[in-house]
Amino acid sequence: MLGLKGQISELELHTIRARLTAGLLNKAERGELAIKLPVGLVRDPSGVVQKTRTVRSNTGWNWSLPLSSKPVPPAKSYGYSVPKG
Repeated sequence: MLGLKGQISELELHTIRARLTAGLLNKAERGELAIKLPVGLVRDPSGVVQKTRTVRSNTGWNWSLPLSSKPVPPAKSYGYSVPKG
């Protein structure tokens, strides 16, 4: 059982979390929410998310590899450049 101070602290934590979530939702509605993108994606100056040139040229590399139980050598051995993130 929490005492009165503990209950107030819990209420404050929920209130703070709700306000933070509401702020994120408001930013998203206005289009100002910028999140970190995964490797291989970039945001152009207008805010549109696009694949980088290396990802567009290398998207099919892993599907053309032979299927076997042997370990697959790194992508660099096939002559592909791997973006670093």
